[in-house]
Amino acid sequence: MIKAIICLGLALIPFYIAAGFDTRQPKLYLALIFSLALSIYSFYTGKFKAYKNIWFLGFLLYIPINFIYAPHAAVNL
Repeated sequence: MIKAIICLGLALIPFYIAAGFDTRQPKLYLALIFSLALSIYSFYTGKFKAYKNIWFLGFLLYIPINFIYAPHAAVNL
């Protein structure tokens, strides 16, 4: 099942288009969220090592949300 989901993600992410954006940024965010969700699912089901701390896994899912919605800091050196 994991292999089928990975193949589906690899096939569909390059064709994802969000109107009004440069095509690289939404694809980057979608690929990040997809890969992080897939790895957290693998950790939770015990594919790597059984890890049942649901709060830590939720925190890992919260990271890309912060990455997407954080304000852009324009730093000029």
